[in-house]
Amino acid sequence: RRLSTELDRRVAQRTADLAASSDKLRRESAERHAAEEKLEREEAELKRTEAYKAAIMDSSLDCIVAMDHAGRITEFNPAAERVLGYKRDDVVGKPLADVMIPPALRDRHHAGFERHLATGESRVLGHRVEMTALCADGREIPVEIAIARIQHDGPPSFTGYLRDITARKRNEAQLLDALARLAESEERWRSVFENSAIGVALTDLDGRFIATNPMYQRMQIG
Repeated sequence: RRLSTELDRRVAQRTADLAASSDKLRRESAERHAAEEKLEREEAELKRTEAYKAAIMDSSLDCIVAMDHAGRITEFNPAAERVLGYKRDDVVGKPLADVMIPPALRDRHHAGFERHLATGESRVLGHRVEMTALCADGREIPVEIAIARIQHDGPPSFTGYLRDITARKRNEAQLLDALARLAESEERWRSVFENSAIGVALTDLDGRFIATNPMYQRMQIG
């Protein structure tokens, strides 16, 4: 009876141990399955995010150029290809200064970039500035650029948004030229008005004087 009782106790203990082990395995399996599902969801979300970013890069009308902490180009979107004339595969990995910055501005670019890496100070980040960009065919075009630092762990990286403002600059020049011609015309008219040998008076529709020239004023006094 003692042997039978001891055997029953050991069998019961073993059964309990097996049941506990089985429960533990089920929990671990459930946790592993939940972790795998979470990983799959995160991977799917990452793919959607990457696809979304790629869509923005590809459809943007502005040039988007990214570079790493060493100043090397890491991204170059289709708009940048169209405006600047470079092919993405030809410029990725190359120093941005050697590709897009006109030679006369490269020393200033290097100095500003190194100053930012050393001190965090920048005269460009967070502001829209106008400068010139070097195209693949050697032309220099006016652009408006805004540069943002990408926030993430590790070495800094940057994204630049460029807009070709050639048409705007041309329109501004035409407007300034038109204003200069208008000012010149007004000056000629005023010279004729002031120095005319005959009296000239300008009135409104009600006959009220607006302006009179010196000869007209002398005629009235006489």
